[in-house]
Amino acid sequence: MTPDAYSKAYQDKRIDPQDAAAMIASGMAIHLGGGANVAAIIDKYLARRKDDLEDVTVHTFIDTHPYDILLADPRGEVFKWYSDVVLPATAGAGSIHRPRGIGPRISFIINTHSTCCFW
Repeated sequence: MTPDAYSKAYQDKRIDPQDAAAMIASGMAIHLGGGANVAAIIDKYLARRKDDLEDVTVHTFIDTHPYDILLADPRGEVFKWYSDVVLPATAGAGSIHRPRGIGPRISFIINTHSTCCFW
């Protein structure tokens, strides 16, 4: 495959962040990435869909910024958030006083749910 063909294949697969957030349905488990590779723009549009969704599990790791889903749903009624490394950015408002899981439960949940990954 030529470099131009790879570039075209990549461009053909790209979607807007609003469309990516719209693909998420109630009951799904998603992974937004971690560290510098968090799909923060999808988090923004997903938070706006809080009233349209139920029981969405969100996985992250090495959390370097606050998530909009935590601010939109501070009690964790819609978005069940799991992270293996909680840093100060997410240990504050909207996350520390809500139900959440950290660490080993992540691998269990990923293996028992339909998972949609955004890296």
